[in-house]
Order: sequence, then C-alpha cells, then structure tokens
Amino acid sequence: MTDTGAAKLSGDGGMDAMLPRAAAWYPQQVLTRVSSLALVAALALSLGCDRGAADAKESRPPAPSTEEREPPGPGLLEIDADAMLDGITWLASDERRGRYTFSPEIQDSALWVRQRYEALGLSPVGAQMIHPFQMRTAVTAGETQRLVIHSGARAREAKADEFTPIAFGRPGKVRGELVFAGYATRWDRERQLSYFRRLRGHERVDLERAPDGVYDDLDGVDLDGKIALVLMHAPRRSDLRGLYVEIRDAVQDFEFDAGPLLEAGDVKALEALHRQTRERIVELAETSIELDALDAAFWSVPDPRAGIDVEILYAHLLDCAITTPQFVPEHNRLEEKLERLRDAGAIGAVVVNGPRSFMTPDAREADALRELPAKGSGLGVVRVHAPFPVVQLRWRAADRLLRIDGRKLSKIQAKIDRELEPRSGPLGVEVELEVELDEDFTESPNVLAMIPGRSEDIVLVGAHLDHIGVKGEGHCRPRGAGADLICNGADDNASGTAVVMDIARSLAASGESFERTVVFAHFSGEELGLFGSKALVADPPFPLERVVAMINLDMVGRLRDGALTISGLDSSETWLPLLDELGVDERAEQLLLDRHTTTRSDHAPFFRRQIPSLFFFTGTHEDYHQPSDETARIDREGLAIVGQLALDVVVALARGRAIRWGELEPGEGIGYGLTGADSPTLIER
Repeated sequence: MTDTGAAKLSGDGGMDAMLPRAAAWYPQQVLTRVSSLALVAALALSLGCDRGAADAKESRPPAPSTEEREPPGPGLLEIDADAMLDGITWLASDERRGRYTFSPEIQDSALWVRQRYEALGLSPVGAQMIHPFQMRTAVTAGETQRLVIHSGARAREAKADEFTPIAFGRPGKVRGELVFAGYATRWDRERQLSYFRRLRGHERVDLERAPDGVYDDLDGVDLDGKIALVLMHAPRRSDLRGLYVEIRDAVQDFEFDAGPLLEAGDVKALEALHRQTRERIVELAETSIELDALDAAFWSVPDPRAGIDVEILYAHLLDCAITTPQFVPEHNRLEEKLERLRDAGAIGAVVVNGPRSFMTPDAREADALRELPAKGSGLGVVRVHAPFPVVQLRWRAADRLLRIDGRKLSKIQAKIDRELEPRSGPLGVEVELEVELDEDFTESPNVLAMIPGRSEDIVLVGAHLDHIGVKGEGHCRPRGAGADLICNGADDNASGTAVVMDIARSLAASGESFERTVVFAHFSGEELGLFGSKALVADPPFPLERVVAMINLDMVGRLRDGALTISGLDSSETWLPLLDELGVDERAEQLLLDRHTTTRSDHAPFFRRQIPSLFFFTGTHEDYHQPSDETARIDREGLAIVGQLALDVVVALARGRAIRWGELEPGEGIGYGLTGADSPTLIER
C-alpha cells in the first residue's frame, strides 16, 4: 500500500508536476460544457430510451413536477431538492428490492446512475464508469496444510490437529524468519481516555489519574519479509464494556435471590448475599483492575435490605481501572492485528490463543481452533485482512515447538501480562507455511464519474448505493408481523446517492472550469463492511495521492428528526474555517460538529489513508434498516439544506481551496461509535 504518512498539501497547483498530465484515467479532451436546457433535454432523452435486451426492466423515475418549484437555497451554485427527491423515489421503489449488494437490482441501480451521468456529459474514470470489484463469499480448507519449524538442519512439523488456516489470510506457501510480535497491539494514554469517555458512568471517574506512557509490541521490531508469531486478544484481556454486562447479570441474580430473604427478614443472609455478589464481581474484574485499589465504599453495605446500584458499583471499578493501562477491545481484534502486521511488511502469521486469554478453565483446556466459513455460505462475505497465509496454532503445540528467550510461549505471555512490557523479537528459527484454500468470489459494482479540472488533483464526493435487500434474500429483518418485506433504504442511502448526483448536475450545468477534478463515487458493499470503498482505496483507477479530500454523504434525508452531524473535522485544519465561511451555524437548527469520525461509512478507508475526510449524516431513527425507511418519510427541506451545504464545500475545494491532512497520527480521530449530543469530541459553539 501507498505510504501516506506525510502530510498532504494542495491548492495553487502545488502537486501538478508529480505525474504526467495524460494519465490513463484522465481524459485527453476537456469535458465539453453544455447549457442547462441541453442537459435537461439530454437527460430526458437518456431516461426515455430503451436499454436493450441486456438492460431491460429499468424503471423510469417520476417526471419532475410541472408546478412552480421553490427556489433552491443560497449558495455558490444551486441544489435542486425536487430532482433529489425524484432520484430517491426511483432508488427506493419496491422494484429496486432494497438494492442488495449481491442482487440484480444493485446492477440495475448502478446502470441507472451511469446513464444519468452520461446524459449530463460527465466523463468516465478510466475506460468506463462502472468498476466491478470482487468479494470473497466462501472459503474451505484444501488438502495441503503445513507448518514446519526449521532450526538449522532440524525440522519439526506441527500435527494436523494442532493448527488450522485462518480465513482472514490468503492461500500460499512462504518461508521466513519467525519473529515474536507479542499481542501486536498498541496502547497510549490518549487512546485510553478516548475509550473511557465512551463508557457508561465515565463522568464519575477522575480521568486525570490515567497513566502516561506507551505500549507497542511492534515498536522497533523488524517484520519486513518475516513471519510473525502473535498472541490473540490483549494483555490481561480487559473488557470494561463487557464487565458492565457481567455486573448487571450478577445484580439481577442478587435481586432474584434476595426476594425470599427480604420476605423472611433474614438480615444476616442478606449481608452474606451482598458480600458474595461483590466477590463475584471482583472475580470478573480481576483481569482489568488492581483489586487492592478498591476502596471501602465498594464493600460497604449500610442497609442489607437495600438493592445494589449497578451504576455505582461499575463506577467504583472504573475508578480503579483508570489507573492502569486498559487495552481497547476493538483495537485488539485479530483483523486489526493482521493489518498492522501487513503494514509492517510481514509475509505470514502464526496466531496463538495464549492460556491466559481464555475466559474459563474449560475453554483453556479445549483451546478450540477457528472454523473456516462453510463453502456456499451465500450472503456473507469472508473478509481478507492480510495478503499472506495465516494459521492458528494451539498454545500447547506452541509451547512444545517454540522457545522465546529460552522460555515457553505460555510463560512469556504471563510475563507480558504481569509487567505490561513488550517481549517482541526474533526467535532464531525459520517457519515454513503452506496454506491451501478453496475460495468463491462474487462481483459487485462501484460507479465512478468525473468532471475534469485544470489539474489532476481530485475532490472525491461519495455515497453508498447499496442497501440490505429483501427478507430472505438479503439482510432485511423486518420487525413485527407486517406484510412489507422490502427494506427500501430511502434514507440509507438513496438520500446520499441523490445528493451526490445533484452536486454533479449542478457543477456540470454551471459551465465553470474548475481548478481540481471532481470525482463522483457510488459504492456498493457498504452495508456488508465498506467493501466498495475499500476496493477503490486498495486498487484505485487514479493515483490515490491525488485525492486531496473526500466528502461522504450517508443517511442525510431525515434532518427534521435529528441534528445535522458533520464529522471528521480533525482530518484537516481547513474544515472548520471553511464551514464557518459558509455559515454552517445558520444552516440547521440542530448542528453537531465532531472533531473525530466513525468507521461505519465509506469515508473511513480514505481517512485511514490520511486523506482529509468530511462525513455528512442526519442520524439514525426507528426506520433504520426497516421496510419503513420509505421516500414518504424523507425531509425535502432538510435534504436541500444538507445538499446545498455539501455542494458549497465541494465547489470551494474544486476551485482550489488549500487543504492538508491534520495533526493526527495513524489510527487517531476515528472509532466505531456514531456522533451523539454527548460525544466528548464535539466542538462547542
């Protein structure tokens, strides 16, 4: 992958000399501008013509109303709310059957978007506007699987029942030096504080007591061309979110057992039950906290007849946990580890579930190996997180076959967990991995169109085109016993798609020659895991370093029901001044500006490549992923507000507004959660 560590500055043609002007993705002739009337006529002609046998069944969008329309809102150029609503109506109709990623209807929708862009006179990106990409839908183990340890002339091979291939990797045969990479994880104070601020009851905790320092298993470790030996999970396997659930369950058991004792007036038995419940909670928390730090208030029971307040007990534990490093669970998934190893240059990985990482003695004894997804699993996608072979080795086999500084892996894990110091380094042996996998792949389309600018710098405007389909043929799970089985996805995300298309219409109709090229991207596979946007970032039809900014619109059609959220502002110092110049505070009654952003939409892959990214979103609602997400519930006026603001941002960037990546380290400024009114990273106005 491209190294994106350096800050990116563009504007005034600063990067124009980096690549030849006649790049393959860039048209030789500048786009010919046509008048607005000609564009409308061409659009009508395109929508009315027969697509031919291969493209039959396309439905025509509703004709625009002949009634006098309200003038679009103020801005540099104009957005058309009715045109956007027409597009949503077509995309979210029952004929589209929820635009599921693996359905014929997503192909029809992509073709419809392409035809609209062709009618507007937009150029393809590369040879065509539709860019198919592949998703792996099933994996089974082939006949040949080998794991061999080479120490000089001696070779020792793992038994067939001691290891298994992991589907997150790829088939292949590699041999290289084995390097212990610990848990392949990282911790620092800021990450811990960000984690705590998302926990229930964090306001009761003195966050200033968080420790300083950095823990990084990969710091200073050479993995280039090497095979990594990696522990799953994280030191001490702390999970403070899961701990809350465990405490809640323990308190529910307490309440059930306390009922008869209260009726009998047995105070001594109630005192004992209080003590037993707290001891159970402490046992659950022992991997996360220093138990000696628990104060007397945790154990104090002034009135044995009283209940137990889950929130107060949890706050006591958080107050102890803040003083020691807490590894954030979402940063310690195997997928994240493999991606770190990939970025460090590893060519293979052997992963082990160390004995201290199991939750129960029975699980530790069983040391179960992961199962590969069944062949023909159909609707699911088997993600690839590493372009190399990955196997899981049982921990007892690792203890038998390997030594780290003369010690067994289980002993090294205990030392890391106890001292919280990495023990990474080469083992002085080589490993040979051979993994055979049988894989099934399915294609889905992205749509890419552009308006060429005077430079090849790119402003990318995107929205996902797919939704979750129909019950039984997608991921639509209707609540209740209603007859509607189609999740139409009017807000999610026909709304964002329609805004992107109308931004393209407005720019094309203006006849203006822009400084930068504007690319309009419509992704499929978003609902299954951002597959379309990840595919574009992994294999772009243009130099990715040319992308100066990414604007993403997802669920922007329900402003009346919530606030306009714009997130990702820390990705560039340009964003907030630009939004202020555009009068963002006057655009929406409720406005949330978030310095950070979420991993849950298509800007995330670009953000992770240090491309300044802005995410427009009007919030979730009770119709989210339900058949009731219909066009009738779209807020026309709110859609116009969001669309106009997004258009104004795009125009400013297209005209050459300087923009560069913000002061964020890799992995900072982005997390799983969605912005809310209590988000700690909101900008106060």
